[in-house]
Amino acid sequence: MPRAVAAQADNAAELASAAAAWVGPHATELVQDCIQLHGGIGVTWEHDLHLYLRRVTVNRATVGTPEFHAERIATNLLGAAS
Repeated sequence: MPRAVAAQADNAAELASAAAAWVGPHATELVQDCIQLHGGIGVTWEHDLHLYLRRVTVNRATVGTPEFHAERIATNLLGAAS
């Protein structure tokens, strides 16, 4: 996907939506698990995990939810099929 964006490929937006639709549901769960595994240090300034949790949360709000991206892909596929 980074190569498609850098090359300004026609399908770069579709690839970005596919990545967001797949990573979105897993990212929050993954970071939460990391915080649980690291215990108290995961939510302090001594470790960067709190920054990752903030980034995942902000990305969902600004870039779109996984559901939004899955719907976008489905709409593009259905539009191409008709």
